Amino acid sequence: MYANAHVATRPGGLTRNANEKAALLRTYEEYCYQVTFYMLRDERQALEAAEQTLAALFLCKEWRGLTHSLSMERIKRIAMLQALECRKRLLAASAINNG
Repeated sequence: MYANAHVATRPGGLTRNANEKAALLRTYEEYCYQVTFYMLRDERQALEAAEQTLAALFLCKEWRGLTHSLSMERIKRIAMLQALECRKRLLAASAINNG
């Protein structure tokens, strides 16, 4: 019975598992943004990088099984990578516009 419960579709189209994962990620949103803002010092870019980080974590299958400390490490690592990617995209766009 429980095995089938996690795939039941909820209002809004998400499964129970997806809703639980989204709720868990919401508890880490602020930390994720803090990491990206620290690296980028730009609100718009930090928000974009934080959104990309949370989207990547949402797709991560083992996310729910991690301890709090491992979750924080994973967020920090992915947020830093997303911040760097965001900065690279901005620099590339700037080079194209100025080149």
